[in-house]
Amino acid sequence: MSSKAEREIKRRERARMEDMRDVISTDQGRRVMWDIMAMCGVGGKNMNSDPMLMARQEGSRATGLDIQSWATAAAPMQMMKMMQDNAEKIGLIEEEYQDDESSSETD
Repeated sequence: MSSKAEREIKRRERARMEDMRDVISTDQGRRVMWDIMAMCGVGGKNMNSDPMLMARQEGSRATGLDIQSWATAAAPMQMMKMMQDNAEKIGLIEEEYQDDESSSETD
């Protein structure tokens, strides 16, 4: 590969990282990114008796994982904020609520 082509690839990668940083630096951008990753099935597993459907779902999930990887590399703190913003949706803080409910019932 020529050095000109390599420089162009590096330039595009830097631009993509800057763009991703800009996108997830806003509440709106993080909400959209979260929805895209959810639509891609990033947090799930793909099991289906129909191999064509499972292949399609896994392709979608792979794309979502690529997006998640880019966002994490571009702005890890913003990715953490996005996870915190959506923790209840994915069950990360469900246990905390259950503990609160059980302690209030015993009081």
